[in-house]
Amino acid sequence: MGNVLVDNGSALNILPLKMLKRLPVDETRIQANHLIVKALMAPGGVS
Repeated sequence: MGNVLVDNGSALNILPLKMLKRLPVDETRIQANHLIVKALMAPGGVS
């Protein structure tokens, strides 16, 4: 990966599975869930 954005203030971080598989992450720590995010807007922010 050439460029990576790290946003420590995010309430939600989304990473495509394809990119996750390229990182040195122990996949046993990853688990599926059924969470659906419909909209996310920070106070005073733009959705």
